[in-house]
Amino acid sequence: MRQRWVMLYLLFCLAQLPLYYALGKAPQGYDFSIKRVEVQLAKPDPDAPKVQAELTNASRLLDEIPGTDSRRARLKLNQAIFAWFEGKLKESDTFFRQSVEIFEATHGVDSWHTTAVNLRYAEFLMHCRRFPEALERFERGTRALDDVQGPNTPFALRMNCRKVMLLNYLGRPKDSAELAKIILPHLTKQANMFDEVLLRQISGTLDTLTRKKLLPPSKGEDWAETLIAAAKRARAEEDGSRGEE
Repeated sequence: MRQRWVMLYLLFCLAQLPLYYALGKAPQGYDFSIKRVEVQLAKPDPDAPKVQAELTNASRLLDEIPGTDSRRARLKLNQAIFAWFEGKLKESDTFFRQSVEIFEATHGVDSWHTTAVNLRYAEFLMHCRRFPEALERFERGTRALDDVQGPNTPFALRMNCRKVMLLNYLGRPKDSAELAKIILPHLTKQANMFDEVLLRQISGTLDTLTRKKLLPPSKGEDWAETLIAAAKRARAEEDGSRGEE
């Protein structure tokens, strides 16, 4: 009798497998699509048609998944970044706002998810020259980031570089210089973690602060030369370490 019940239970489980597969297919498909989007958007020159196709697929699959708030916020974030890449700034702004709102409602105002999206949104606002709005989000985001990651991780340093530039743009060079003094030793050590575009952008602000005698002179001809040389040294050391292994 017991064996019969065991067999019936096994048959019941086997009968459920197609359902479990169907329920798992949409979430997996969404996750694969959104990951492919993020890989493309991390490139200097993403494949726009491929990104659009994957975003469309992820959006379609999302309608088949219950409890999709976090996934929808992630989709909105990637739609915002892609619209920004394509120069569709109004669309990008809308997507960023939607992503922030969903993450705040789902995870809370001070959650890591909300913080990360707010900081990306701040970068976008800075690009749009909406400096006061950008600073508000940078201030909130970098404080939370320091609590979660610490101030010296690559992401935190990148955001603080933006904040140094922004404070100077807003006519607060002393505040800009104070923050620059805090991050510069760490930025120099980790310069290889950043692309040359960012290093040159922050260097322009550092040169301005140096001319105002708010920062000491750089070790090179200018700050760009100093930071780019530091990045090359760090990459050479990394390559040497790999060679020894």
